[in-house]
Amino acid sequence: MQNNRLLVIGVRFAGAVIAPQFATRGCYNVTVIDRRDHISGNAFDPVCSEAGNRFHQYGLYIFHADSQDNVGYLSQFTQWMDFRHRVMAYVEGVGQVSR
Repeated sequence: MQNNRLLVIGVRFAGAVIAPQFATRGCYNVTVIDRRDHISGNAFDPVCSEAGNRFHQYGLYIFHADSQDNVGYLSQFTQWMDFRHRVMAYVEGVGQVSR
């Protein structure tokens, strides 16, 4: 390993992706710092110690991507759950509207 060092501050989604890329290629000694006690920002989903299931600590995280390359890369680390967001509203004079 070379003596190159990389400091990633604020390990939200992007930092959590880029830090291991530099570390696993063997060219950087990577240190991550975040004010929270975990990485990945609001996408963090710890395992419940009682049930063994993952839960969304900060609420549901909806991932949007137009690039199949991005989805393919992230698929190395996760299983996807298909989700369709549908907005419904009531508009006076029109009635129920959904999109």
